Amino acid sequence: MSNTTLSEKTVVTRKPHDCWGCGESFPPGSKLRYIFSIWQDEPCSIYYCDLCDHLTDIDDCDEGYFEGDLAWTFAEYFGFDSVEEMRSAFDSGRRFECP
Repeated sequence: MSNTTLSEKTVVTRKPHDCWGCGESFPPGSKLRYIFSIWQDEPCSIYYCDLCDHLTDIDDCDEGYFEGDLAWTFAEYFGFDSVEEMRSAFDSGRRFECP
């Protein structure tokens, strides 16, 4: 099955949305990455927070995560005890790279 991205942009939301990468809920007025694609022949709209958008930039795995798993997987990989701990480091300016 293939994934075809039709639209990708950063938006300021008008209503609450959950990040696909970490599952966290974001209130209206949040800046999120919006992606509209065709996934397994079905239309799909997802949102990524800044942290998960950064994590997708360092990992090109198209089909390796379930909804909410992306941030947990990288938190463990980088040695954090929680996604919140990793988010705090990211918000303080830390950026992550895979070897």
